[in-house]
Amino acid sequence: MSQVPWPTRLVLRDEQVGERREALTVWFDADGDLHVDGSGTRIIRSVHVPALLEALVRWPGEDGLDVLRRYASSERSRVFEKALALGVVPVEARTLP
Repeated sequence: MSQVPWPTRLVLRDEQVGERREALTVWFDADGDLHVDGSGTRIIRSVHVPALLEALVRWPGEDGLDVLRRYASSERSRVFEKALALGVVPVEARTLP
């Protein structure tokens, strides 16, 4: 996976649903771990990122953000979250200090 300047954040979803705001943001840290911030904060370790990108249908020459950009809509971001919930790759919960 090619490295991108960090922290490059990509907003997959940011919408008002009734009284509540739903947002989903992803970003890679300096170690290549993928952080998923939304309803809970999760991390996909860099060793598992290639498998996630393949599961999300990575095309030749695409970097991680290219793949994730295709999930930047309300409906598609839910597909991304579903893949994580189904355990396509190990996901760790991140706790704030």
